[in-house]
Amino acid sequence: MVSFNPLKTSGAIVFELPTDSTDINLIISGDWVLVFQVKIALDNLLDRGKDTTQKDEIMDEAMADAHKQMIDLMQQYS
Repeated sequence: MVSFNPLKTSGAIVFELPTDSTDINLIISGDWVLVFQVKIALDNLLDRGKDTTQKDEIMDEAMADAHKQMIDLMQQYS
């Protein structure tokens, strides 16, 4: 009997699917040591709309860049 302690994680993976998709399954496979598969039926898919998972990261990068430019300008003209 193989026993293992799963690692906890959270997150999101976005897939684009045809609107008429049926009988969709998520298959999770083990690695080369633990050769097994888990099949999860995805019966209740929800349309979450447009993927905005990276929107905050892009805005954070833009704000950090603008802040750096402002500091550079203030040092240049002070």
